[in-house]
Amino acid sequence: MSRERWTNALSVVLAAIYGFAGIAKLLGMSFMRERFQLCDYPEVLVYVVGMLEVLGAIGLMIPRIASVAAVGLAMLMLGAAYTHLFRGWPPLALVPIGMVWALAFVAKHRLREPQSWIVS
Repeated sequence: MSRERWTNALSVVLAAIYGFAGIAKLLGMSFMRERFQLCDYPEVLVYVVGMLEVLGAIGLMIPRIASVAAVGLAMLMLGAAYTHLFRGWPPLALVPIGMVWALAFVAKHRLREPQSWIVS
């Protein structure tokens, strides 16, 4: 499988993950709100993170801006890793750290691709 195909496949998988997670947050699903409440984060942060995840998911599907979207989502995941490390769930920090790695792969390889003004 070529690097481009790996990048495309990983972009689709990541977009689906972040899209579903973001929509769940925007819909105010209780399991999402409870995670934020356990960390004493304000409820509005659930919706802010949800919106950023949905926008990032959309961005991952547009090659011209996929690297920027991947970097933005990686910053969100660093915040999630911090939360897991310092708010009571250290082993769960491996999940967002793995996501940062996957997003870095997408960002790096999307930057190397020739870009055009038309979404391909």
